[in-house]
Amino acid sequence: MPRGIRINSINPTVLEEALDVYGEMMSGFQPVPGALVGKAFERSVDGFITDQVLYVNA
Repeated sequence: MPRGIRINSINPTVLEEALDVYGEMMSGFQPVPGALVGKAFERSVDGFITDQVLYVNA
């Protein structure tokens, strides 16, 4: 990409912190802690990877 632009995406299932709101719609999905999703986001921003989907599983 021009000017060193990188594109990554983070793909968690449902956050543990939001399970009380979205849990009914996300039955069968393993909830993951927000801190783990935050680490994946940090990796995508501060790391050197590009053009990747980071799947977050507990």
